[in-house]
Amino acid sequence: MELKRQNYSTGESVEVPKSFMRAFGRNWSKVMGCNALILLANTLSILISLCMIMFIVPLIFPFFMPNKLGDFLVQNGFVTDIGTAEEAANSVFYMASLVLELMMTGMLFVINGPIQAGICYYFRNVLTGDARFKTDFVKGMKMSWKKALGASILSIFVTAILLFNIGYYQNGFLGSASVFFKGFFTCILVFWGNMQVYTYPLIACTKLSLKDVYKNSALLSITKFPFTFCFFLLEVVLFLVLPGVLIFTLEQFGYAVAMLFYLLFSFGFTTFLATYKSWKLIQDYIEEEN
Repeated sequence: MELKRQNYSTGESVEVPKSFMRAFGRNWSKVMGCNALILLANTLSILISLCMIMFIVPLIFPFFMPNKLGDFLVQNGFVTDIGTAEEAANSVFYMASLVLELMMTGMLFVINGPIQAGICYYFRNVLTGDARFKTDFVKGMKMSWKKALGASILSIFVTAILLFNIGYYQNGFLGSASVFFKGFFTCILVFWGNMQVYTYPLIACTKLSLKDVYKNSALLSITKFPFTFCFFLLEVVLFLVLPGVLIFTLEQFGYAVAMLFYLLFSFGFTTFLATYKSWKLIQDYIEEEN
């Protein structure tokens, strides 16, 4: 069964798949192409993510430093030969940093906002059956680059502050109260991540101000909590768990598979799913851009 939608260029009725998997099946090549673009266009975002990881993650996990990671591996029995501990520590540190920085970008904590908005606008038109990549992508960026850039800059600062607070209270400076505050800021970070699911589709597909974009993102994160939280868990699996398992269990082969996964699937799939769900909600609750 298909949902009827309006083609915004011709005014003709077009068919949009009711099922997400049917929509993805029809457009998987477009999603994979956009995945590569998202990854390449976010080189600077990935470097910013790496800087945040280098300075903030050791606050949360004190052993996450090359000179301390070797001792951690030996003490916990991951490495028995002290002579190879330093080499193993450097390898683990590099791989873990790579996975974490790509996760930060994939979960939209640190992202190239204008590029993301342009992709979301194109995916919206893919779903309505009237997509022209170059035209839609450029139009999407031109219409929303200011809001998207503001959102991406704001997200960097908010994410850095939340991670710093988690790291600060991780060290127990307030005794038992630190557990409460660490949990509180972790929940806020997860909620902030949930909001990102809707932020860029709303920026790209509506005329809402940035303030109203965040207001509606927060409301949708709460009212559609089951989907939003499941989406958040899916991102954790795609950007952290699966690549981590591949890299640390299958070594070089796993590393190659994980890189292909990043390059061809993860970024595009999550963006397409977020746009699909957001567009349906925009039609139900928010006046869409015509």
